[in-house]
Amino acid sequence: LQISNDLILPSSDVLKNLTRSFAQITFSNKRYINLLENSFIDLDIIHLVLTRNQLETVHERAINNVRNLRILSLKSNNLMNISLVLDSNLEQLDLGDNLIEILRKKYFKNLRSLRVLRLDDNNIRQIEQDAFSEIINLNELYLNDNLIFDLEDSPFILLRRLVRLDLSNNEIKVTSNRSFLGCESLTIFNIRDNLLSKIGRFSFRSFLRFSNSLSLIKLKIHTIEPEAFVGLSLVPDMK
Repeated sequence: LQISNDLILPSSDVLKNLTRSFAQITFSNKRYINLLENSFIDLDIIHLVLTRNQLETVHERAINNVRNLRILSLKSNNLMNISLVLDSNLEQLDLGDNLIEILRKKYFKNLRSLRVLRLDDNNIRQIEQDAFSEIINLNELYLNDNLIFDLEDSPFILLRRLVRLDLSNNEIKVTSNRSFLGCESLTIFNIRDNLLSKIGRFSFRSFLRFSNSLSLIKLKIHTIEPEAFVGLSLVPDMK
């Protein structure tokens, strides 16, 4: 079911009368500003797409009892924060191209099944400690094209199943022995196009399974501390 270029979000009563299941429901290219409580309720959907609207707020219970929801996309809106209470079966969440500035712990509650999280192309400057503590089964995390400058609070320490991490095009200046703690399963890593000037001691010591080429180009490196690359014994080449 796809609805585009209209101005009014169908009421929950209208949606509730959709008795059959849908693989995907899409609402896009509209002028929605607020997604109210029970906007989507008692539906059987696998993939819900709410992209390229003008959403500024989403009620925490806007998506309520939506059975079998596995993929949710809120990409390309005007969201500054996230308050949704979602079903624990969700596997992919796309919040890319919004206006989020701070990642808070409360944003990702009860998402134990989440595997892919996209937060690219926001205005993220700060990642609160334990922001990802409730999505410990995450495999892919996209934080590229933000304003992140500090990784000293070990933001990824609980993401021990993380395989792919994209931090490209941020403002990271320094890496240390705390920056990537927990990234022991990482196999794909991108930190290009940052302001990185210093690679500290033991920066990559958690990269125990990293066996791909490591690219550190388009950076501003002027200091590499001793033992900076400890943990990269499986890396075939480095640029």
